[in-house]
Amino acid sequence: MLRGYPRRIVVTTVMPRSPGPVGRGALFAHARFHTEPGDHYFLAVAKLAAHCQPALRLVGEIVRLAAERDADRAAATAIGGRRPIATAIARAARARHAFPTR
Repeated sequence: MLRGYPRRIVVTTVMPRSPGPVGRGALFAHARFHTEPGDHYFLAVAKLAAHCQPALRLVGEIVRLAAERDADRAAATAIGGRRPIATAIARAARARHAFPTR
């Protein structure tokens, strides 16, 4: 996914093949949350702070994981349950490792 403006979601060839229709909807709901205004700025500030101050490296990772959990939570609300989100993300992760990039 590309962050920033305009709010676009880039889909690879692996993503549509990995989960079923419910899973695709779950993945798109998760990705849509990341395109919300301000999400990429929040993550960029945390990353910059971690690079500028070595003591904040762990905080940068915590912020990234918090953003992922918020995206999961928002997608679960949109889809109507946490199980389809968890299943779709796990399948997408497995598919990603099955087709490694160069």
